[in-house]
This record gives sequence, C-alpha cells and structure tokens, in this order.
Amino acid sequence: MRFRKKMIMAYALVAIVSGIITGVTVFWLSYSHEVKIEKKNLSVAADQLVDQMDGKLALMDASMNYVLSNMDMLNAMEILGRDKTTENDSLMVTAKAIIGKNINTDFIQRNCYRIVYFNRNGNLIGSVSTQNSRLVESFNANEISYLPLADEEHGHSILVCSRKDPWVTNADAPKVYSMVKAIQGSNMGYLEVENLVSDISDFSISTNRIQYAVYINNRDCIGKSRNMQAAADYIPFLTNNVGKIIQKEGNWFTVSHSNKYNISVVAVENDDGTVTEIKKIIGMSALLGSMIFVIEMILVLFWSNILTKPIRRLITIIDHTDLQTLNHELPVSIHREIERDELQQLMDSYQMMTKRLHDAILKEQKASMLQLQSLYDSLQAQVNPHFIYNVLNIISARGVMDDDETICEICGSLASILRYSTGTQRRYVTLDEELTYMDNYYYLLRARFGEKLHFHFSIDDSIRKVVIPKTLVQQIVENSVVHGFQDSTSFMEIDICGKLEKDRCILQICDNGSGIEKEELKEIHLRLKEIRTKLLKEHENIQLEIGGMGLVNAFARCLLLYEKDLKFDINNREDCSGVVTRICFPASVDKGGREDV
Repeated sequence: MRFRKKMIMAYALVAIVSGIITGVTVFWLSYSHEVKIEKKNLSVAADQLVDQMDGKLALMDASMNYVLSNMDMLNAMEILGRDKTTENDSLMVTAKAIIGKNINTDFIQRNCYRIVYFNRNGNLIGSVSTQNSRLVESFNANEISYLPLADEEHGHSILVCSRKDPWVTNADAPKVYSMVKAIQGSNMGYLEVENLVSDISDFSISTNRIQYAVYINNRDCIGKSRNMQAAADYIPFLTNNVGKIIQKEGNWFTVSHSNKYNISVVAVENDDGTVTEIKKIIGMSALLGSMIFVIEMILVLFWSNILTKPIRRLITIIDHTDLQTLNHELPVSIHREIERDELQQLMDSYQMMTKRLHDAILKEQKASMLQLQSLYDSLQAQVNPHFIYNVLNIISARGVMDDDETICEICGSLASILRYSTGTQRRYVTLDEELTYMDNYYYLLRARFGEKLHFHFSIDDSIRKVVIPKTLVQQIVENSVVHGFQDSTSFMEIDICGKLEKDRCILQICDNGSGIEKEELKEIHLRLKEIRTKLLKEHENIQLEIGGMGLVNAFARCLLLYEKDLKFDINNREDCSGVVTRICFPASVDKGGREDV
C-alpha cells in the first residue's frame, strides 16, 4: 500500500475518532448543562413553593393575631366560656355579636377562607366564607381529634391537615387545612383559621413540568398540584434529603423545608421534557460530528496530495544517489517544493547524512594511514629503549674496568627505571611497585644532590596493594625537584604519605620548595579543569608536549583510571614554603577494559 493511501486511511481513522469524540463531548457537555439547569430550576421551584406556603400560613397567623389583639374579643370569649346557667342570656348574645363582628372584617376575609371561634360550652361563631355555606348548629368538642394537641401547645398554634370543612352542613363541603390555637385562660375556647386546599394547587411555578406536594410535620400531606401522583410515596424522603436532587422511577425530585411552620415541599419534574431535550442534543451532536468528519477528510485529501509530491521527488533522488554523487547539492527545484518545516528538515537531514557519510569515508582512509604510522612508531619505540640499554651496559662495563662502582650502580638504577617507565605491557601498577621504583629514582637523585635531598615515606600497609597509574608518584616528585628547588641551595625535603579513609585512599606529596606563583597556580587549575571537561564530558583526545607533561599528565592518567571518583588538588602550603599535591581516589578500582586506554 502506498504512503499516500496509508496517510489518508490513518487520517480518516483520526477524523472518525475525532468526530465521534467531538459528538460525544458536545452531547455530554450539553446534557450535563441541561441536567444542571433542570436540577437548579427544580431546587428554585421547591424553594419558591415553600415561600408561597409560608406566605399563606403567615397570613393565617396574622389573621389569628389580629383577632386576639382585640380586648373586646377577649372579653367576649371569656363571657362565652362561663357556665350558661349562671349568666344572663342577653350578655351571651352581646358577646357573640362582638365576636361575629370582629371576625368578619375585610382584612380577615382577604387573608383566609374562614375563621371560626368555638369553645367546649358548644358556642360556635364563624366568619362568612366565599361560598356562603351554613354552619352546623351543634358539635361535640370531645370528638374533635386535634383539640388535645392544641391544648398541649399552651397558646402556640398548630397546623391541621386537609379534610372536608367540618363546620358546615353542606354535603359538598370543600377540603380545607387550618391553623388552630387554644386561647389561654379558663375555658377561653379555640380559634381556627381555615384555607381551601384547592388554593395550594394554584401556586405559581416557572414550568408546568414540575408537580409538587406540601406536607406538615414531615408526615401529613395538606395539598398538592393537580397532576401530582402518589404524594404519600415521598413521605419517607422528607427527613434527611432536604436540598438533595434524587431520582425516583425516572423522575427527579427535591425536598425543601421551612422551620417556621415545620412544612416541607416535594417538587417533582417529569422526565418527558428532559427526554425531548436529550433527543435534540443527540441530533445536534451527531450533525456536528459528521460535519467535522467531512471537513477533516477534505483537508486530508488536499494536504496529502501536496505533502507527498516532494516526498516522491526525494525518493527519486535517493534512489539515484551513489558514492560519486554523495557530496552533490540537491536541485533548486526540490528546495522550492519542500519549504515547509519538517520536509525541509528531512531534506537537510538527508543532505547532512550524505556529507557525514562522505566525511566518514575520508576519515576511514586517514585512519588506515594513521594505523600504519602508529604501527611504525610502536616498532620504533621498541628500538629506542633497546639502544639505550646497550649504551648503559657499555658505560657500566667501562666503570667496572675503571673500578668505579658508583657508575655501575647509577647505570643499573637508570636501566631499572627505564625498563619500568618505558614498558608498554602494563599501564597500571600497585603502590608497592611504585615505591620500589621510587627507591631507584631516589638513588639517582642522591647521586646528583647528595645529602642536600631527603625523601620521607609514610605509607599505610593497607593501601600498598591499591592500583595507580605507573610513574604517578615519580612525576609529582620530579616536578617538585625540578621546579620547587630550582636554583636553590637550601636543604630539600619531600614527604610522601599515604593512608586509607572510609574506603578511599589519600596520597599526599609535600615539598619545602619555593611554591608556585599565584598566576601560574591559577593557570594549572584552569588546565586541569579543561582536561577534566574534555576527557569526561566531551570525550576528546588531549595533546601534551614533551617537557610540559608533569602534573597535567599525572592528572590526566589518574582521571582516565578513576574518572569522576578522582579528587586531585594542587596548592601551596599555608606558609607558602612549598607545594602540597593531594590525590584522593577509591581503594578498589575495576580496571576492566582500561588497560587499553
């Protein structure tokens, strides 16, 4: 399958997935937003219904307080509460007239359906209702179930759930709910304010999809909307679910509560309207997803044709590339076609690759030549020490002939030094071997300086077997002798100390020479830092001139062996009477593969 077809199929799959994801995302966001709005509307509607019910009850409470605030009314109630046999009938009639007049005011008729005063003596006085129904002529107070509860409240009003109006004779008496208060005093009687249950179904609400029911004391339903079904089924949810949105049988409902009159409202939203909205959202999401898919496919076809054209040209050029054309520049026409970021980078990368390949071939040829030269130098290096050994043997033989043992010993020590230092089979030795080599070197220096030079060795036995670069100590000592005591006639002392501290070896070489100038010491530190960067970070080779290797050479060889574990410090003594070289390295070093370094 060609690249263009693969790209189209891949992007088509991406377009399908992105269309589906977009459609699902839009659907989910829209649905979540719609549900959130519906839940918010439901909560607001429940709170509004509670407020309206509180308003109704507040007017009933105000009507009751209006009546009880009239002293003539209270005096009349006290007269009606007396024993009939002991009171004048005309006084009783006057008392009833006073109560009847005061409970038929415009304020009361506007705020409630009816207000009724009655007592246990059988007195009953009611206001004129909107339906002009006739009051009952007699009643038995002991048969009224809510009077004991009113008596227990000691002057506080109680709410009575819906029932047919018990104070009228009409067979078609309307359903009412009421607020009842036992008037404080001896047989002062009761005041009951009634309102029609049908008024509850006329509460104003934002949408007709919401049905509701009103409850008192979290157990009795006193009214509901016209289409509210099974209001009793929501009673178990009234106590612990105030303010929560709950789903029940496909409908959402919430509970709102008022502590003022201990009433609760359940607002229920029918799911039919939500389903309609969901269908609209699904249609819109599917349309949007399809549009995105079509637009993406048009763009894929357009750009796949443009993008693959220069790639096809590039394939043709690559197919015709060989060793003779590796270093050739690409045609100008293809550069014009692929001036588009990644394709230009691809073209540049290809051209850089051909140049690197061309350079690699040249380097390989040069490396072959250098290998031959290295082999020649190696053979020549084997000849030079051999020649020097022969010369030393001649000088030693001459010393024997002249009976000069000092010359013989010097030649023997020098030969041992040359064999040790110029041997190519081993690059790393133990500290014990290095100290043996230093004995021969010390003998040669004593032959030159006599009693003017002294070495002091203080080496712990625990570190004599540690591995160090060959001639490490000798190079540092030689640097002290050559530079520290240059043109000096004073007594020369060099201390060589070694000890073990926490699995690390500390090797310290001190002299009492003239020290190092500050500028020169600064240059040495910079040089050591430069070598550390080249060897450990840039992995470059370094070139050291003969005669200038000393400390730098020793540091470089230690760095190749110990790498980042090496600590190499060169500083003047505190009194500037010499130089202290301190080398800190691991006591155990894995030399695997480093013998070839």
